[in-house]
Formats: sequence, C-alpha cells, structure tokens
Amino acid sequence: MPWELKTALGEDVIRLGRHRLNVIRRVENVFKPQPKTSFAKVAVLEASPYMRNQLLRETDWASIAHSLEVRARLVGALLLRRKP
Repeated sequence: MPWELKTALGEDVIRLGRHRLNVIRRVENVFKPQPKTSFAKVAVLEASPYMRNQLLRETDWASIAHSLEVRARLVGALLLRRKP
C-alpha cells in the first residue's frame, strides 16, 4: 500500500518508480477522445487496461486449464469506435 512504501523502499527508489510508471500520462492516453460523462470514463478504464490486461488474460488461462473454448467476441477496437 502507498503508506507502506517508505518502510520497504527508500525515497529515491519510490520517486524513480513513480517517474517511470507515469500513471497520469497512461490514464490520459486511455481517455482519447475525452469521455463526456463519469460513466463513460469508468467504462473506458474498464474496457482498456483492466479488461485487456486482467479479465481477458485470466479467462483465457482458466479456460485453457480446463480445455474449454472461451472467446470474448466483439471486443475489437474498430467495433468499439463505431457510432450507432
């Protein structure tokens, strides 16, 4: 947790890690174009790094482990960009 960092790492390591991670820039890059509502912002965050890096990977791992065919259909960026 953030309040435990100082006991585990030195100030210089923490500062360097935060600089390299550059979380603010990464989140800003997800929000292009800028969503208009709070709901849309949460939806973009869930559909971008969380779904891609967490949910899809874990679903793939668990399905392969049990010899199941599980595919997340219609998750392509082109489809998500289309307007109704």
